[in-house]
Amino acid sequence: MFKLNLAWDKEPEFISADNGNNLTASIVIPARNEENVIENILTSLLHQQTSGKWEVIVSDDFSDDNTAIVVSGYIEKFKNKGVNLHLITPGKEDGIGKKAALSRGILAASGELIITTDADCVVPERWLSTILSFQMNTNASMILLPVELAPVTNFFTGFQALEFAGLMGSGAASMFRNKPLMSNGAGLVFLKSDFVETGGYSGGDKYVSGDDTFLMFSFLQNGKKKIQFLKSRNAIVSAAPVHTLGLFIQQRIRWISKVKGYKQHTPLITGLRVSLANVSLLGLIILALSGTVDPLLPLGAFVIKSFFEFILLYHVSSFLGRRKLLLLFLPSALIVLFYFMFSLWFLLFPATFQWKNRSFKN
Repeated sequence: MFKLNLAWDKEPEFISADNGNNLTASIVIPARNEENVIENILTSLLHQQTSGKWEVIVSDDFSDDNTAIVVSGYIEKFKNKGVNLHLITPGKEDGIGKKAALSRGILAASGELIITTDADCVVPERWLSTILSFQMNTNASMILLPVELAPVTNFFTGFQALEFAGLMGSGAASMFRNKPLMSNGAGLVFLKSDFVETGGYSGGDKYVSGDDTFLMFSFLQNGKKKIQFLKSRNAIVSAAPVHTLGLFIQQRIRWISKVKGYKQHTPLITGLRVSLANVSLLGLIILALSGTVDPLLPLGAFVIKSFFEFILLYHVSSFLGRRKLLLLFLPSALIVLFYFMFSLWFLLFPATFQWKNRSFKN
């Protein structure tokens, strides 16, 4: 955690200038049953301030609601802005799932630069121009974007937002240290030619989750080592938190399911360190309650662990402009101890979970 803090603090925030980019861009949005939320991302894309050449592709994943109708209503609005909005409808022989929908959209894209986001997201007005400017400055093969969870309406959504800020900050700082851990499909940028050359999502196609992280590792394995994190407030993607405990549990089981497919040492070693830290601390608490060890021992360990976690969260929440989330730190830190054991359980023992009205097993 100390090293992650140093890495995050040393990396300056990128200041963009919309001075154009010769690359054409395609924003690809996979969508399944998103009629209630997809207008938010489309509206925010309509307000992009950029001089670049770009298009938007919504790749439907066999939706059985009015997603296609809602998207079709925006085609003329984008045309008036000089931007093409395409809706890709799958055929009977096409594969199901997010990876299949993304692949259809990416392969149909005319842009050289692919930008993926999700249907339940919102992006700021200078989002696209900042991405194009950063890519031109770095000539990166892949760019990871900052993602936050918003809005926060109660403790439950605040807990998710704080946890997610920690994950995003850890992933970014690890990238700054050239030891990538994770990426997020809600904000991922890469060259289409590299996607095709590396085989796309084939590296993790048997896992329902992990399209983003598996793709990042596939790039690394195939020599596409110029992967960057774009540290800019103008590049932040706001994704929606879940609002019920049931959906939260289903989401976390889905996220955990991809870990079994990791073959890289860095995330596995990091995961082992985190596991040992949390299991050890929980074990000390149990021993203290049984009178076996002095209660000051788990208390001291908790304080030391929480101190370095708080520093990273302070840096990240300041970057996001959301320091109020830190008010939830202490109760969240206590909850995470037990919530982590829940995560470890589902990693070791397979379970069925629901996603987009489909059943899967991790």
